[in-house]
Amino acid sequence: MQVASEIRDSFQIELPVLKLFQAPTIGELAVLVDTAETSSAAAPAGLPIAPAPVSASAPQAIVGDGAGAAAKASYREFYDDVTRRLERSGVGEASFFLNYGYLSLGGIDEARLEVPEGTFNPSSVRLALELIGPTELVGRRVLDVGCGRGGTVSLLADRFEALVTGVDLSPEAVAFCRRVHVGPNVGFEVGDAEHLPFDDATFDAVTNIESSHTYPNLRAFLAEVRRVLKTGGWFLYTDLLPVQRWAEVRALLGPLGLTLASEREITANVLASCDLVASTRAQAFDQPGALIDNFLAVPGSAVYEQMHSGAWEYRIVRAKRERGAGSGGARERGSAGAGERGSGERGARDGGEGSR
Repeated sequence: MQVASEIRDSFQIELPVLKLFQAPTIGELAVLVDTAETSSAAAPAGLPIAPAPVSASAPQAIVGDGAGAAAKASYREFYDDVTRRLERSGVGEASFFLNYGYLSLGGIDEARLEVPEGTFNPSSVRLALELIGPTELVGRRVLDVGCGRGGTVSLLADRFEALVTGVDLSPEAVAFCRRVHVGPNVGFEVGDAEHLPFDDATFDAVTNIESSHTYPNLRAFLAEVRRVLKTGGWFLYTDLLPVQRWAEVRALLGPLGLTLASEREITANVLASCDLVASTRAQAFDQPGALIDNFLAVPGSAVYEQMHSGAWEYRIVRAKRERGAGSGGARERGSAGAGERGSGERGARDGGEGSR
């Protein structure tokens, strides 16, 4: 999905995610881009490429219109499809995390807790533990944006004793979470990461794992994070983004009222996890192929190679909402236009679904 955002930013065109992931080589991807450019030129000005169809009965969590909304609709359909694939595979009931994972390489590690023996997808759990690091969350209200299949929400509630709400653009992911993750300290809502359905100053912390790459308007998302955080609250954020996108994040945080407290590149740790487990994970999906290889960053896939080349970096960022800082107190209005992967690019992994 990082590929989708790069294409959108560079060529100002939208490619449905399901279509994009069916292009396993650069040559085949070039054909898709050429076709989309031709179709876009022939269409009336202002009309986006049609996304994958969305059921009329599905919750209308997407806010806005235009290319940003079309991208989100496409991502939502993709992550709904991921949920259906996992259900057919027979391992869906145990698949709570879809992020790329983290393996310790003997350098700087920040996780305070160990992953228990026998845990399913242990490297994905470890990524969430690395993100939380030293942050104290006992009894705190936490929002996980792009909650996906609910693994991070469950982890925060069970092992950190937090009061946790998960929000995701994918209705099918949220339905799965509501059925499987049941308890007094967890809840799940369908919602748009760029227009969070919560009051100002509601949460002590906001987490976002491997989801923001799908959001068309990264600034709108960060402004919403600031809005829903209480003064002194923490934004715990990790994702794979192009190097220039990380520069944009750093430039946006301060003016929006979020003070950068720490930042760490973990690309090598994530690549090590992909080397170890990505190919095996792909077998959990029915009809594995180029689409799923890209989604899981299987070695040799386009996403994996962009990480390996250094063009994209995986980073952990922690920022704090300071009193009276920035301009994020009021909800931003208007369409989500600006340029990144849709809402939850990974969506349920993510911005949708988002948090893998």
